[in-house]
Amino acid sequence: MGLPLERKDREIKPYALWRHSCPFYGFSSILEKIMRDTGENQCALIPGPYSVCHMEKMRDKPNWYSCHLNNNEKNRKIEKCLEKTRVFPREFLPSKGKSWDGMLLRIWIRHMIDMGLGE
Repeated sequence: MGLPLERKDREIKPYALWRHSCPFYGFSSILEKIMRDTGENQCALIPGPYSVCHMEKMRDKPNWYSCHLNNNEKNRKIEKCLEKTRVFPREFLPSKGKSWDGMLLRIWIRHMIDMGLGE
């Protein structure tokens, strides 16, 4: 199930959590270099304190492959963030409230692809 993350003491595996087919849905802005899982209909690619997913506003199901933000300009910006932005998805949160460093955006996107992003 997806990509396990390595820690010094053990491997972290995600628990089951349903997500829309978009690695940026439900997260705070990517511009902060940290994408926090808000559990809301937020889009991390739209600047601002809280930006609702455009596809959902248009009453479409969020899907990265059909999103208007999946374009060359935005993808160039995303590429610059792959090794700098930390993502903190709820399904990887350690048990008992332990702190963690999240994962790189590159790993999060790979996990979403492995889980069937766009299907």
